[in-house]
Amino acid sequence: MSGRPDVTPARWRTLEPIIDAALELPREERGAYISVACAGDDGLRADIERLLARHDGPNTPLDLPAAHRFASLLEDGPPPMPPLLDGRYRIGPILGRGGMATVFLADDLRHDRQVAVKVLHAELAAALGVERFLAEIKTTARLQHSHILPLHDSGDSAGLLFYVMPYVPGGTLRQRLDRDEPLALGEVVRITSEVAGALDAAHRHGVVHRDIKPENILLQDGTALVADFGIALALSAAANARSAHPIIVGTPRYMSPEQAVPHGPVDARADVYSLGMVVNEMLARTDSAIPSAVHAAVARALSPSPSDRYASAGAFAAALASAVSSGRRRTVLRVGAALSAGIFLVAAASALVHKPSTAAPRRPVNQRALDLYNVGSWWLDKRTAQGADSAEKLFKEAIATDSNFAAAYSGLADVYVFFGIGNFGDYEPKLFFPLAKRAALRALTLDSSSARAHASLGLVRMFDDYDWAGGERELNQSLKLDSAYSYARTWRVVLLEFTGRAEEAVNAARENVALQPLSMLAATELGRSLFFAHHLDDAARQLRWTLARDSTQYRAHLVLGQVLLQQQKYDSALMEIQTAVRLAPRSSRMHAYVANAYAVAGRSDDALRELQSLTEKARHAYVPAFDLAVVYAGLGRKDETFVWLGKAIDDHSMRPYLQDATFDVIRSDPRYLSLLKRMNLPYSG
Repeated sequence: MSGRPDVTPARWRTLEPIIDAALELPREERGAYISVACAGDDGLRADIERLLARHDGPNTPLDLPAAHRFASLLEDGPPPMPPLLDGRYRIGPILGRGGMATVFLADDLRHDRQVAVKVLHAELAAALGVERFLAEIKTTARLQHSHILPLHDSGDSAGLLFYVMPYVPGGTLRQRLDRDEPLALGEVVRITSEVAGALDAAHRHGVVHRDIKPENILLQDGTALVADFGIALALSAAANARSAHPIIVGTPRYMSPEQAVPHGPVDARADVYSLGMVVNEMLARTDSAIPSAVHAAVARALSPSPSDRYASAGAFAAALASAVSSGRRRTVLRVGAALSAGIFLVAAASALVHKPSTAAPRRPVNQRALDLYNVGSWWLDKRTAQGADSAEKLFKEAIATDSNFAAAYSGLADVYVFFGIGNFGDYEPKLFFPLAKRAALRALTLDSSSARAHASLGLVRMFDDYDWAGGERELNQSLKLDSAYSYARTWRVVLLEFTGRAEEAVNAARENVALQPLSMLAATELGRSLFFAHHLDDAARQLRWTLARDSTQYRAHLVLGQVLLQQQKYDSALMEIQTAVRLAPRSSRMHAYVANAYAVAGRSDDALRELQSLTEKARHAYVPAFDLAVVYAGLGRKDETFVWLGKAIDDHSMRPYLQDATFDVIRSDPRYLSLLKRMNLPYSG
């Protein structure tokens, strides 16, 4: 992306989450999303469309995840370059700019050829140190393979740290996928085999790439070339040797779970995981039915535990080729349908971290039912209304295929819990929690060892029955059956928040993040638990760290806004909560907290306008009573606040936010204690 649009850092904070979310959608779906996200703001929409148009142009950055492709807007532009770098490379236009470096098209005067020159950002180069970085680069430069993009040169020229690669005009696999042209299964197998060959060659020399993704796979006349080989490792080795704060290298969307642990062991199987994510994305563009054996091969490559993956990239590629050539078509589901709209993004990595219980089923399972269940789980882990709708259909189809398949009932219970909690939109809890209980109990009748079903039943006990002891028993039983089931861990943090055990919630949330370092849900819940415990600075740091990894996390924006509101940083608080509204426009809760923030910030007219909008919406659609209570609490209207909190108990829309600073205005009122008693909750002071 050459040039620099006139975008201030403050404006970018508004633009980034919308752009980031739009980039993860197929092009044909972006317009509808942008219309909703911009909510009638023509200026905002114009900026978004202008930047997206530039992103889709010929100078698309080559090596960045979606969330960072426009990072240069916040900086002072590309580094000043001499006409000749190192006396040898005549610098031309910018090919791309990212978080680590700027890529220039250049003429190699010595060899009369075009090359791509990557120049590290000055602050990064200074932090790494020239000698150590160049020493690491030499190691990776020795790699020779027909599918590895060679490293021509590297050096330090007047303080500019750079390395040089061939210029490949054919573009990247990312650009190929973005054209939305169908891929044949044979082409997917070929590209996978070529990338795997490059990886195996490097692994034999002890070099792990650590950042395999479509942006780093170049296509030269259709042939795959792996770029930036070992650069991530060089950065990691150089930076971590000099810093007390280890750098985690990789792109979260494709990064294996073990890469998220600083100084943790990372070997060739991390690249197998990343290649599995890339294959998932390619399969989303296929024009053929996918054999069930292909699903199985990809699922093994994406196993959260390295020991469960293929030992080498070549073994994965061979299994994939065998699965395709076998011609089995028992499963007619399209992975493309299941993975459309970005299921293979950060949410896909989170889905693998938040896997359902891995306990073996008690009885043989129909293969088609199992495939339906697995794809349904992928959709549900997207944590969107569309994903939940798709998951519900798939779980029901799995049950129709095998009426005694316990896991499908557990998945269905999770769907109804998702709707009952209603974070993303307005769903009436009284309609969904009974369905969740019925499905969870059916699952437990079929398989009492289902950790997933126990966790779902625990949520129903909490939110629908207000049976906190019963809910805690179910969650504890879930964790007893599968200690790695992080949804149960996360919901236990929520229970601790709800029951006023704030410090205990913080400790449990920290443990959950340590066990599930890639989980955005766990990271956000840690931020919220810190907020509940009144550790405002720690909460803000945690939530900003979460959003730096994935700026589309609307709940993190919401809670960060609440934290900033308590710190009386009103403009920043409103910006965060307004971002949450744009990311979850169907949720009355996001609008309610905007109104609350307006009121607390002294903008009562704006708060009343939002209240009027919610009240009007409630005339023809369901609006959770709790959300209206949030608005009245911000306005300081205690009587109305208690009226709507009472209704929230009745419609089961009450949420843990009852225990946070939102309701400090009523906490000393005797009616607050009566409210807690109705819900069987202790008084937390």
